[in-house]
Amino acid sequence: MPSHRAIFDQISTQKNLPSLPHILLKLLQACNQDNGGLNRISEIIDKDPALSAKILKLVNSAYFGLSQHIEDIKQAVVLIGTSGVKNVAVCSCIYEAFPKSKGNGVFDLKRFWWHSLRCAFLAKKIAEEVEYSQPDEAFLSGLLHDIGKLVLWVNFGKIYEELLESTKGRPESLLEGETRLGATHCEVAAWLLDRWHLQSVLTDPVLYHHEPQSRVMGALPLVQIVYVANALCQDIDSYEAQGSITAKTILGLDGESLRTFMIQADADASEIARSLDINIDTAQPS
Repeated sequence: MPSHRAIFDQISTQKNLPSLPHILLKLLQACNQDNGGLNRISEIIDKDPALSAKILKLVNSAYFGLSQHIEDIKQAVVLIGTSGVKNVAVCSCIYEAFPKSKGNGVFDLKRFWWHSLRCAFLAKKIAEEVEYSQPDEAFLSGLLHDIGKLVLWVNFGKIYEELLESTKGRPESLLEGETRLGATHCEVAAWLLDRWHLQSVLTDPVLYHHEPQSRVMGALPLVQIVYVANALCQDIDSYEAQGSITAKTILGLDGESLRTFMIQADADASEIARSLDINIDTAQPS
């Protein structure tokens, strides 16, 4: 069995591992500073025409439903807020950093980004419901929890597609197969977030989102939030039902409130995808 070090060394030396754009690193630094002013954040965004256009498109979308058209970046930043800007920038930059298509293979990028966005918005809403102090951390952890799958697919191509095909609908078997490759997608994602120097608090939710439920019961709140959001975002009906049980057991959330959260999260994810030109597929698989 290959070691973790071996697979991470292999991924690191290939040319398929993207780096975060410099503009995003500067923006995250400004957003994470306690005294980071909106003027500084606006200046950074204003220097990137593509990101500026997407911020303006978003603030003028149905997601915000404003009565007036916004054309000024600073005004847009004020309306979206620091955490909102951070979330939008990470969504956009990470989507652009990875390949968009490799033919009609088993790895469905449209479904991947739909699941990631749904999980991000649902995690944020759950975080707000349970009064977690940093809902944007839940959003980013939810967005990035499966990014390890994308890294494994980009680097191992056909081998990883064959693994996905042979373990379809059986997450435990997928994890076992990934371990034989050298690391699970959870471990790869945590490694990548550390490599990207993102907030360390995001790492545990990404690393532990497939742990047995019994181990998550005593975990930190952010780990529990993302764990529940991911469980609720599965496409297979039996897993969705199990997700509701998981949400009740771990966080005490009932079916009615969960259904409301999920409907709103789906609507928000769809609107954000349209605003940021993220190609998704919302259809349920047959």
